[in-house]
Amino acid sequence: MKNFFKSVMLIMGLMTVADCVLAHSQTGSLGKKTTGAAATDVYLINCFDDESGAGIPNKIFVHVKDNAPKLASEISVQIIKSGLASVPSIDKVDADAGYSPAASLTKGAGDYTVLVNKSATTAKGLENYALEFHCQSASGVHTGTEWTMTQNQ
Repeated sequence: MKNFFKSVMLIMGLMTVADCVLAHSQTGSLGKKTTGAAATDVYLINCFDDESGAGIPNKIFVHVKDNAPKLASEISVQIIKSGLASVPSIDKVDADAGYSPAASLTKGAGDYTVLVNKSATTAKGLENYALEFHCQSASGVHTGTEWTMTQNQ
């Protein structure tokens, strides 16, 4: 009985960890070594019913992390679909372990355009980022997610 209880607890723990890793991530770089100009990477993220039982997608969540090197520019992320846009989410602390606050847009299944922006600055250099995103049903369950980069600055 004691081993059975341990086995159940282990399985429950693994299921919890598995649920946490359902978000998708993409790394990238913005800008050029020779300039401090603004730059934007664009992703097309498709939210769909993957027939796993999660249901139909209702919304998408994204956030971005401004990785090293530490530069004066800011990295932000924004979602657009069907003429509506989320409020941009900015990672205010450069090169730390934290992400920006989550941005979301509730527009159902289909294609969402996600913009990762680097603000202009007088400091020259590339900015590295990590983008994390996931599609969810109305009940908050992870749904099918596919993505393609459509613009690489």
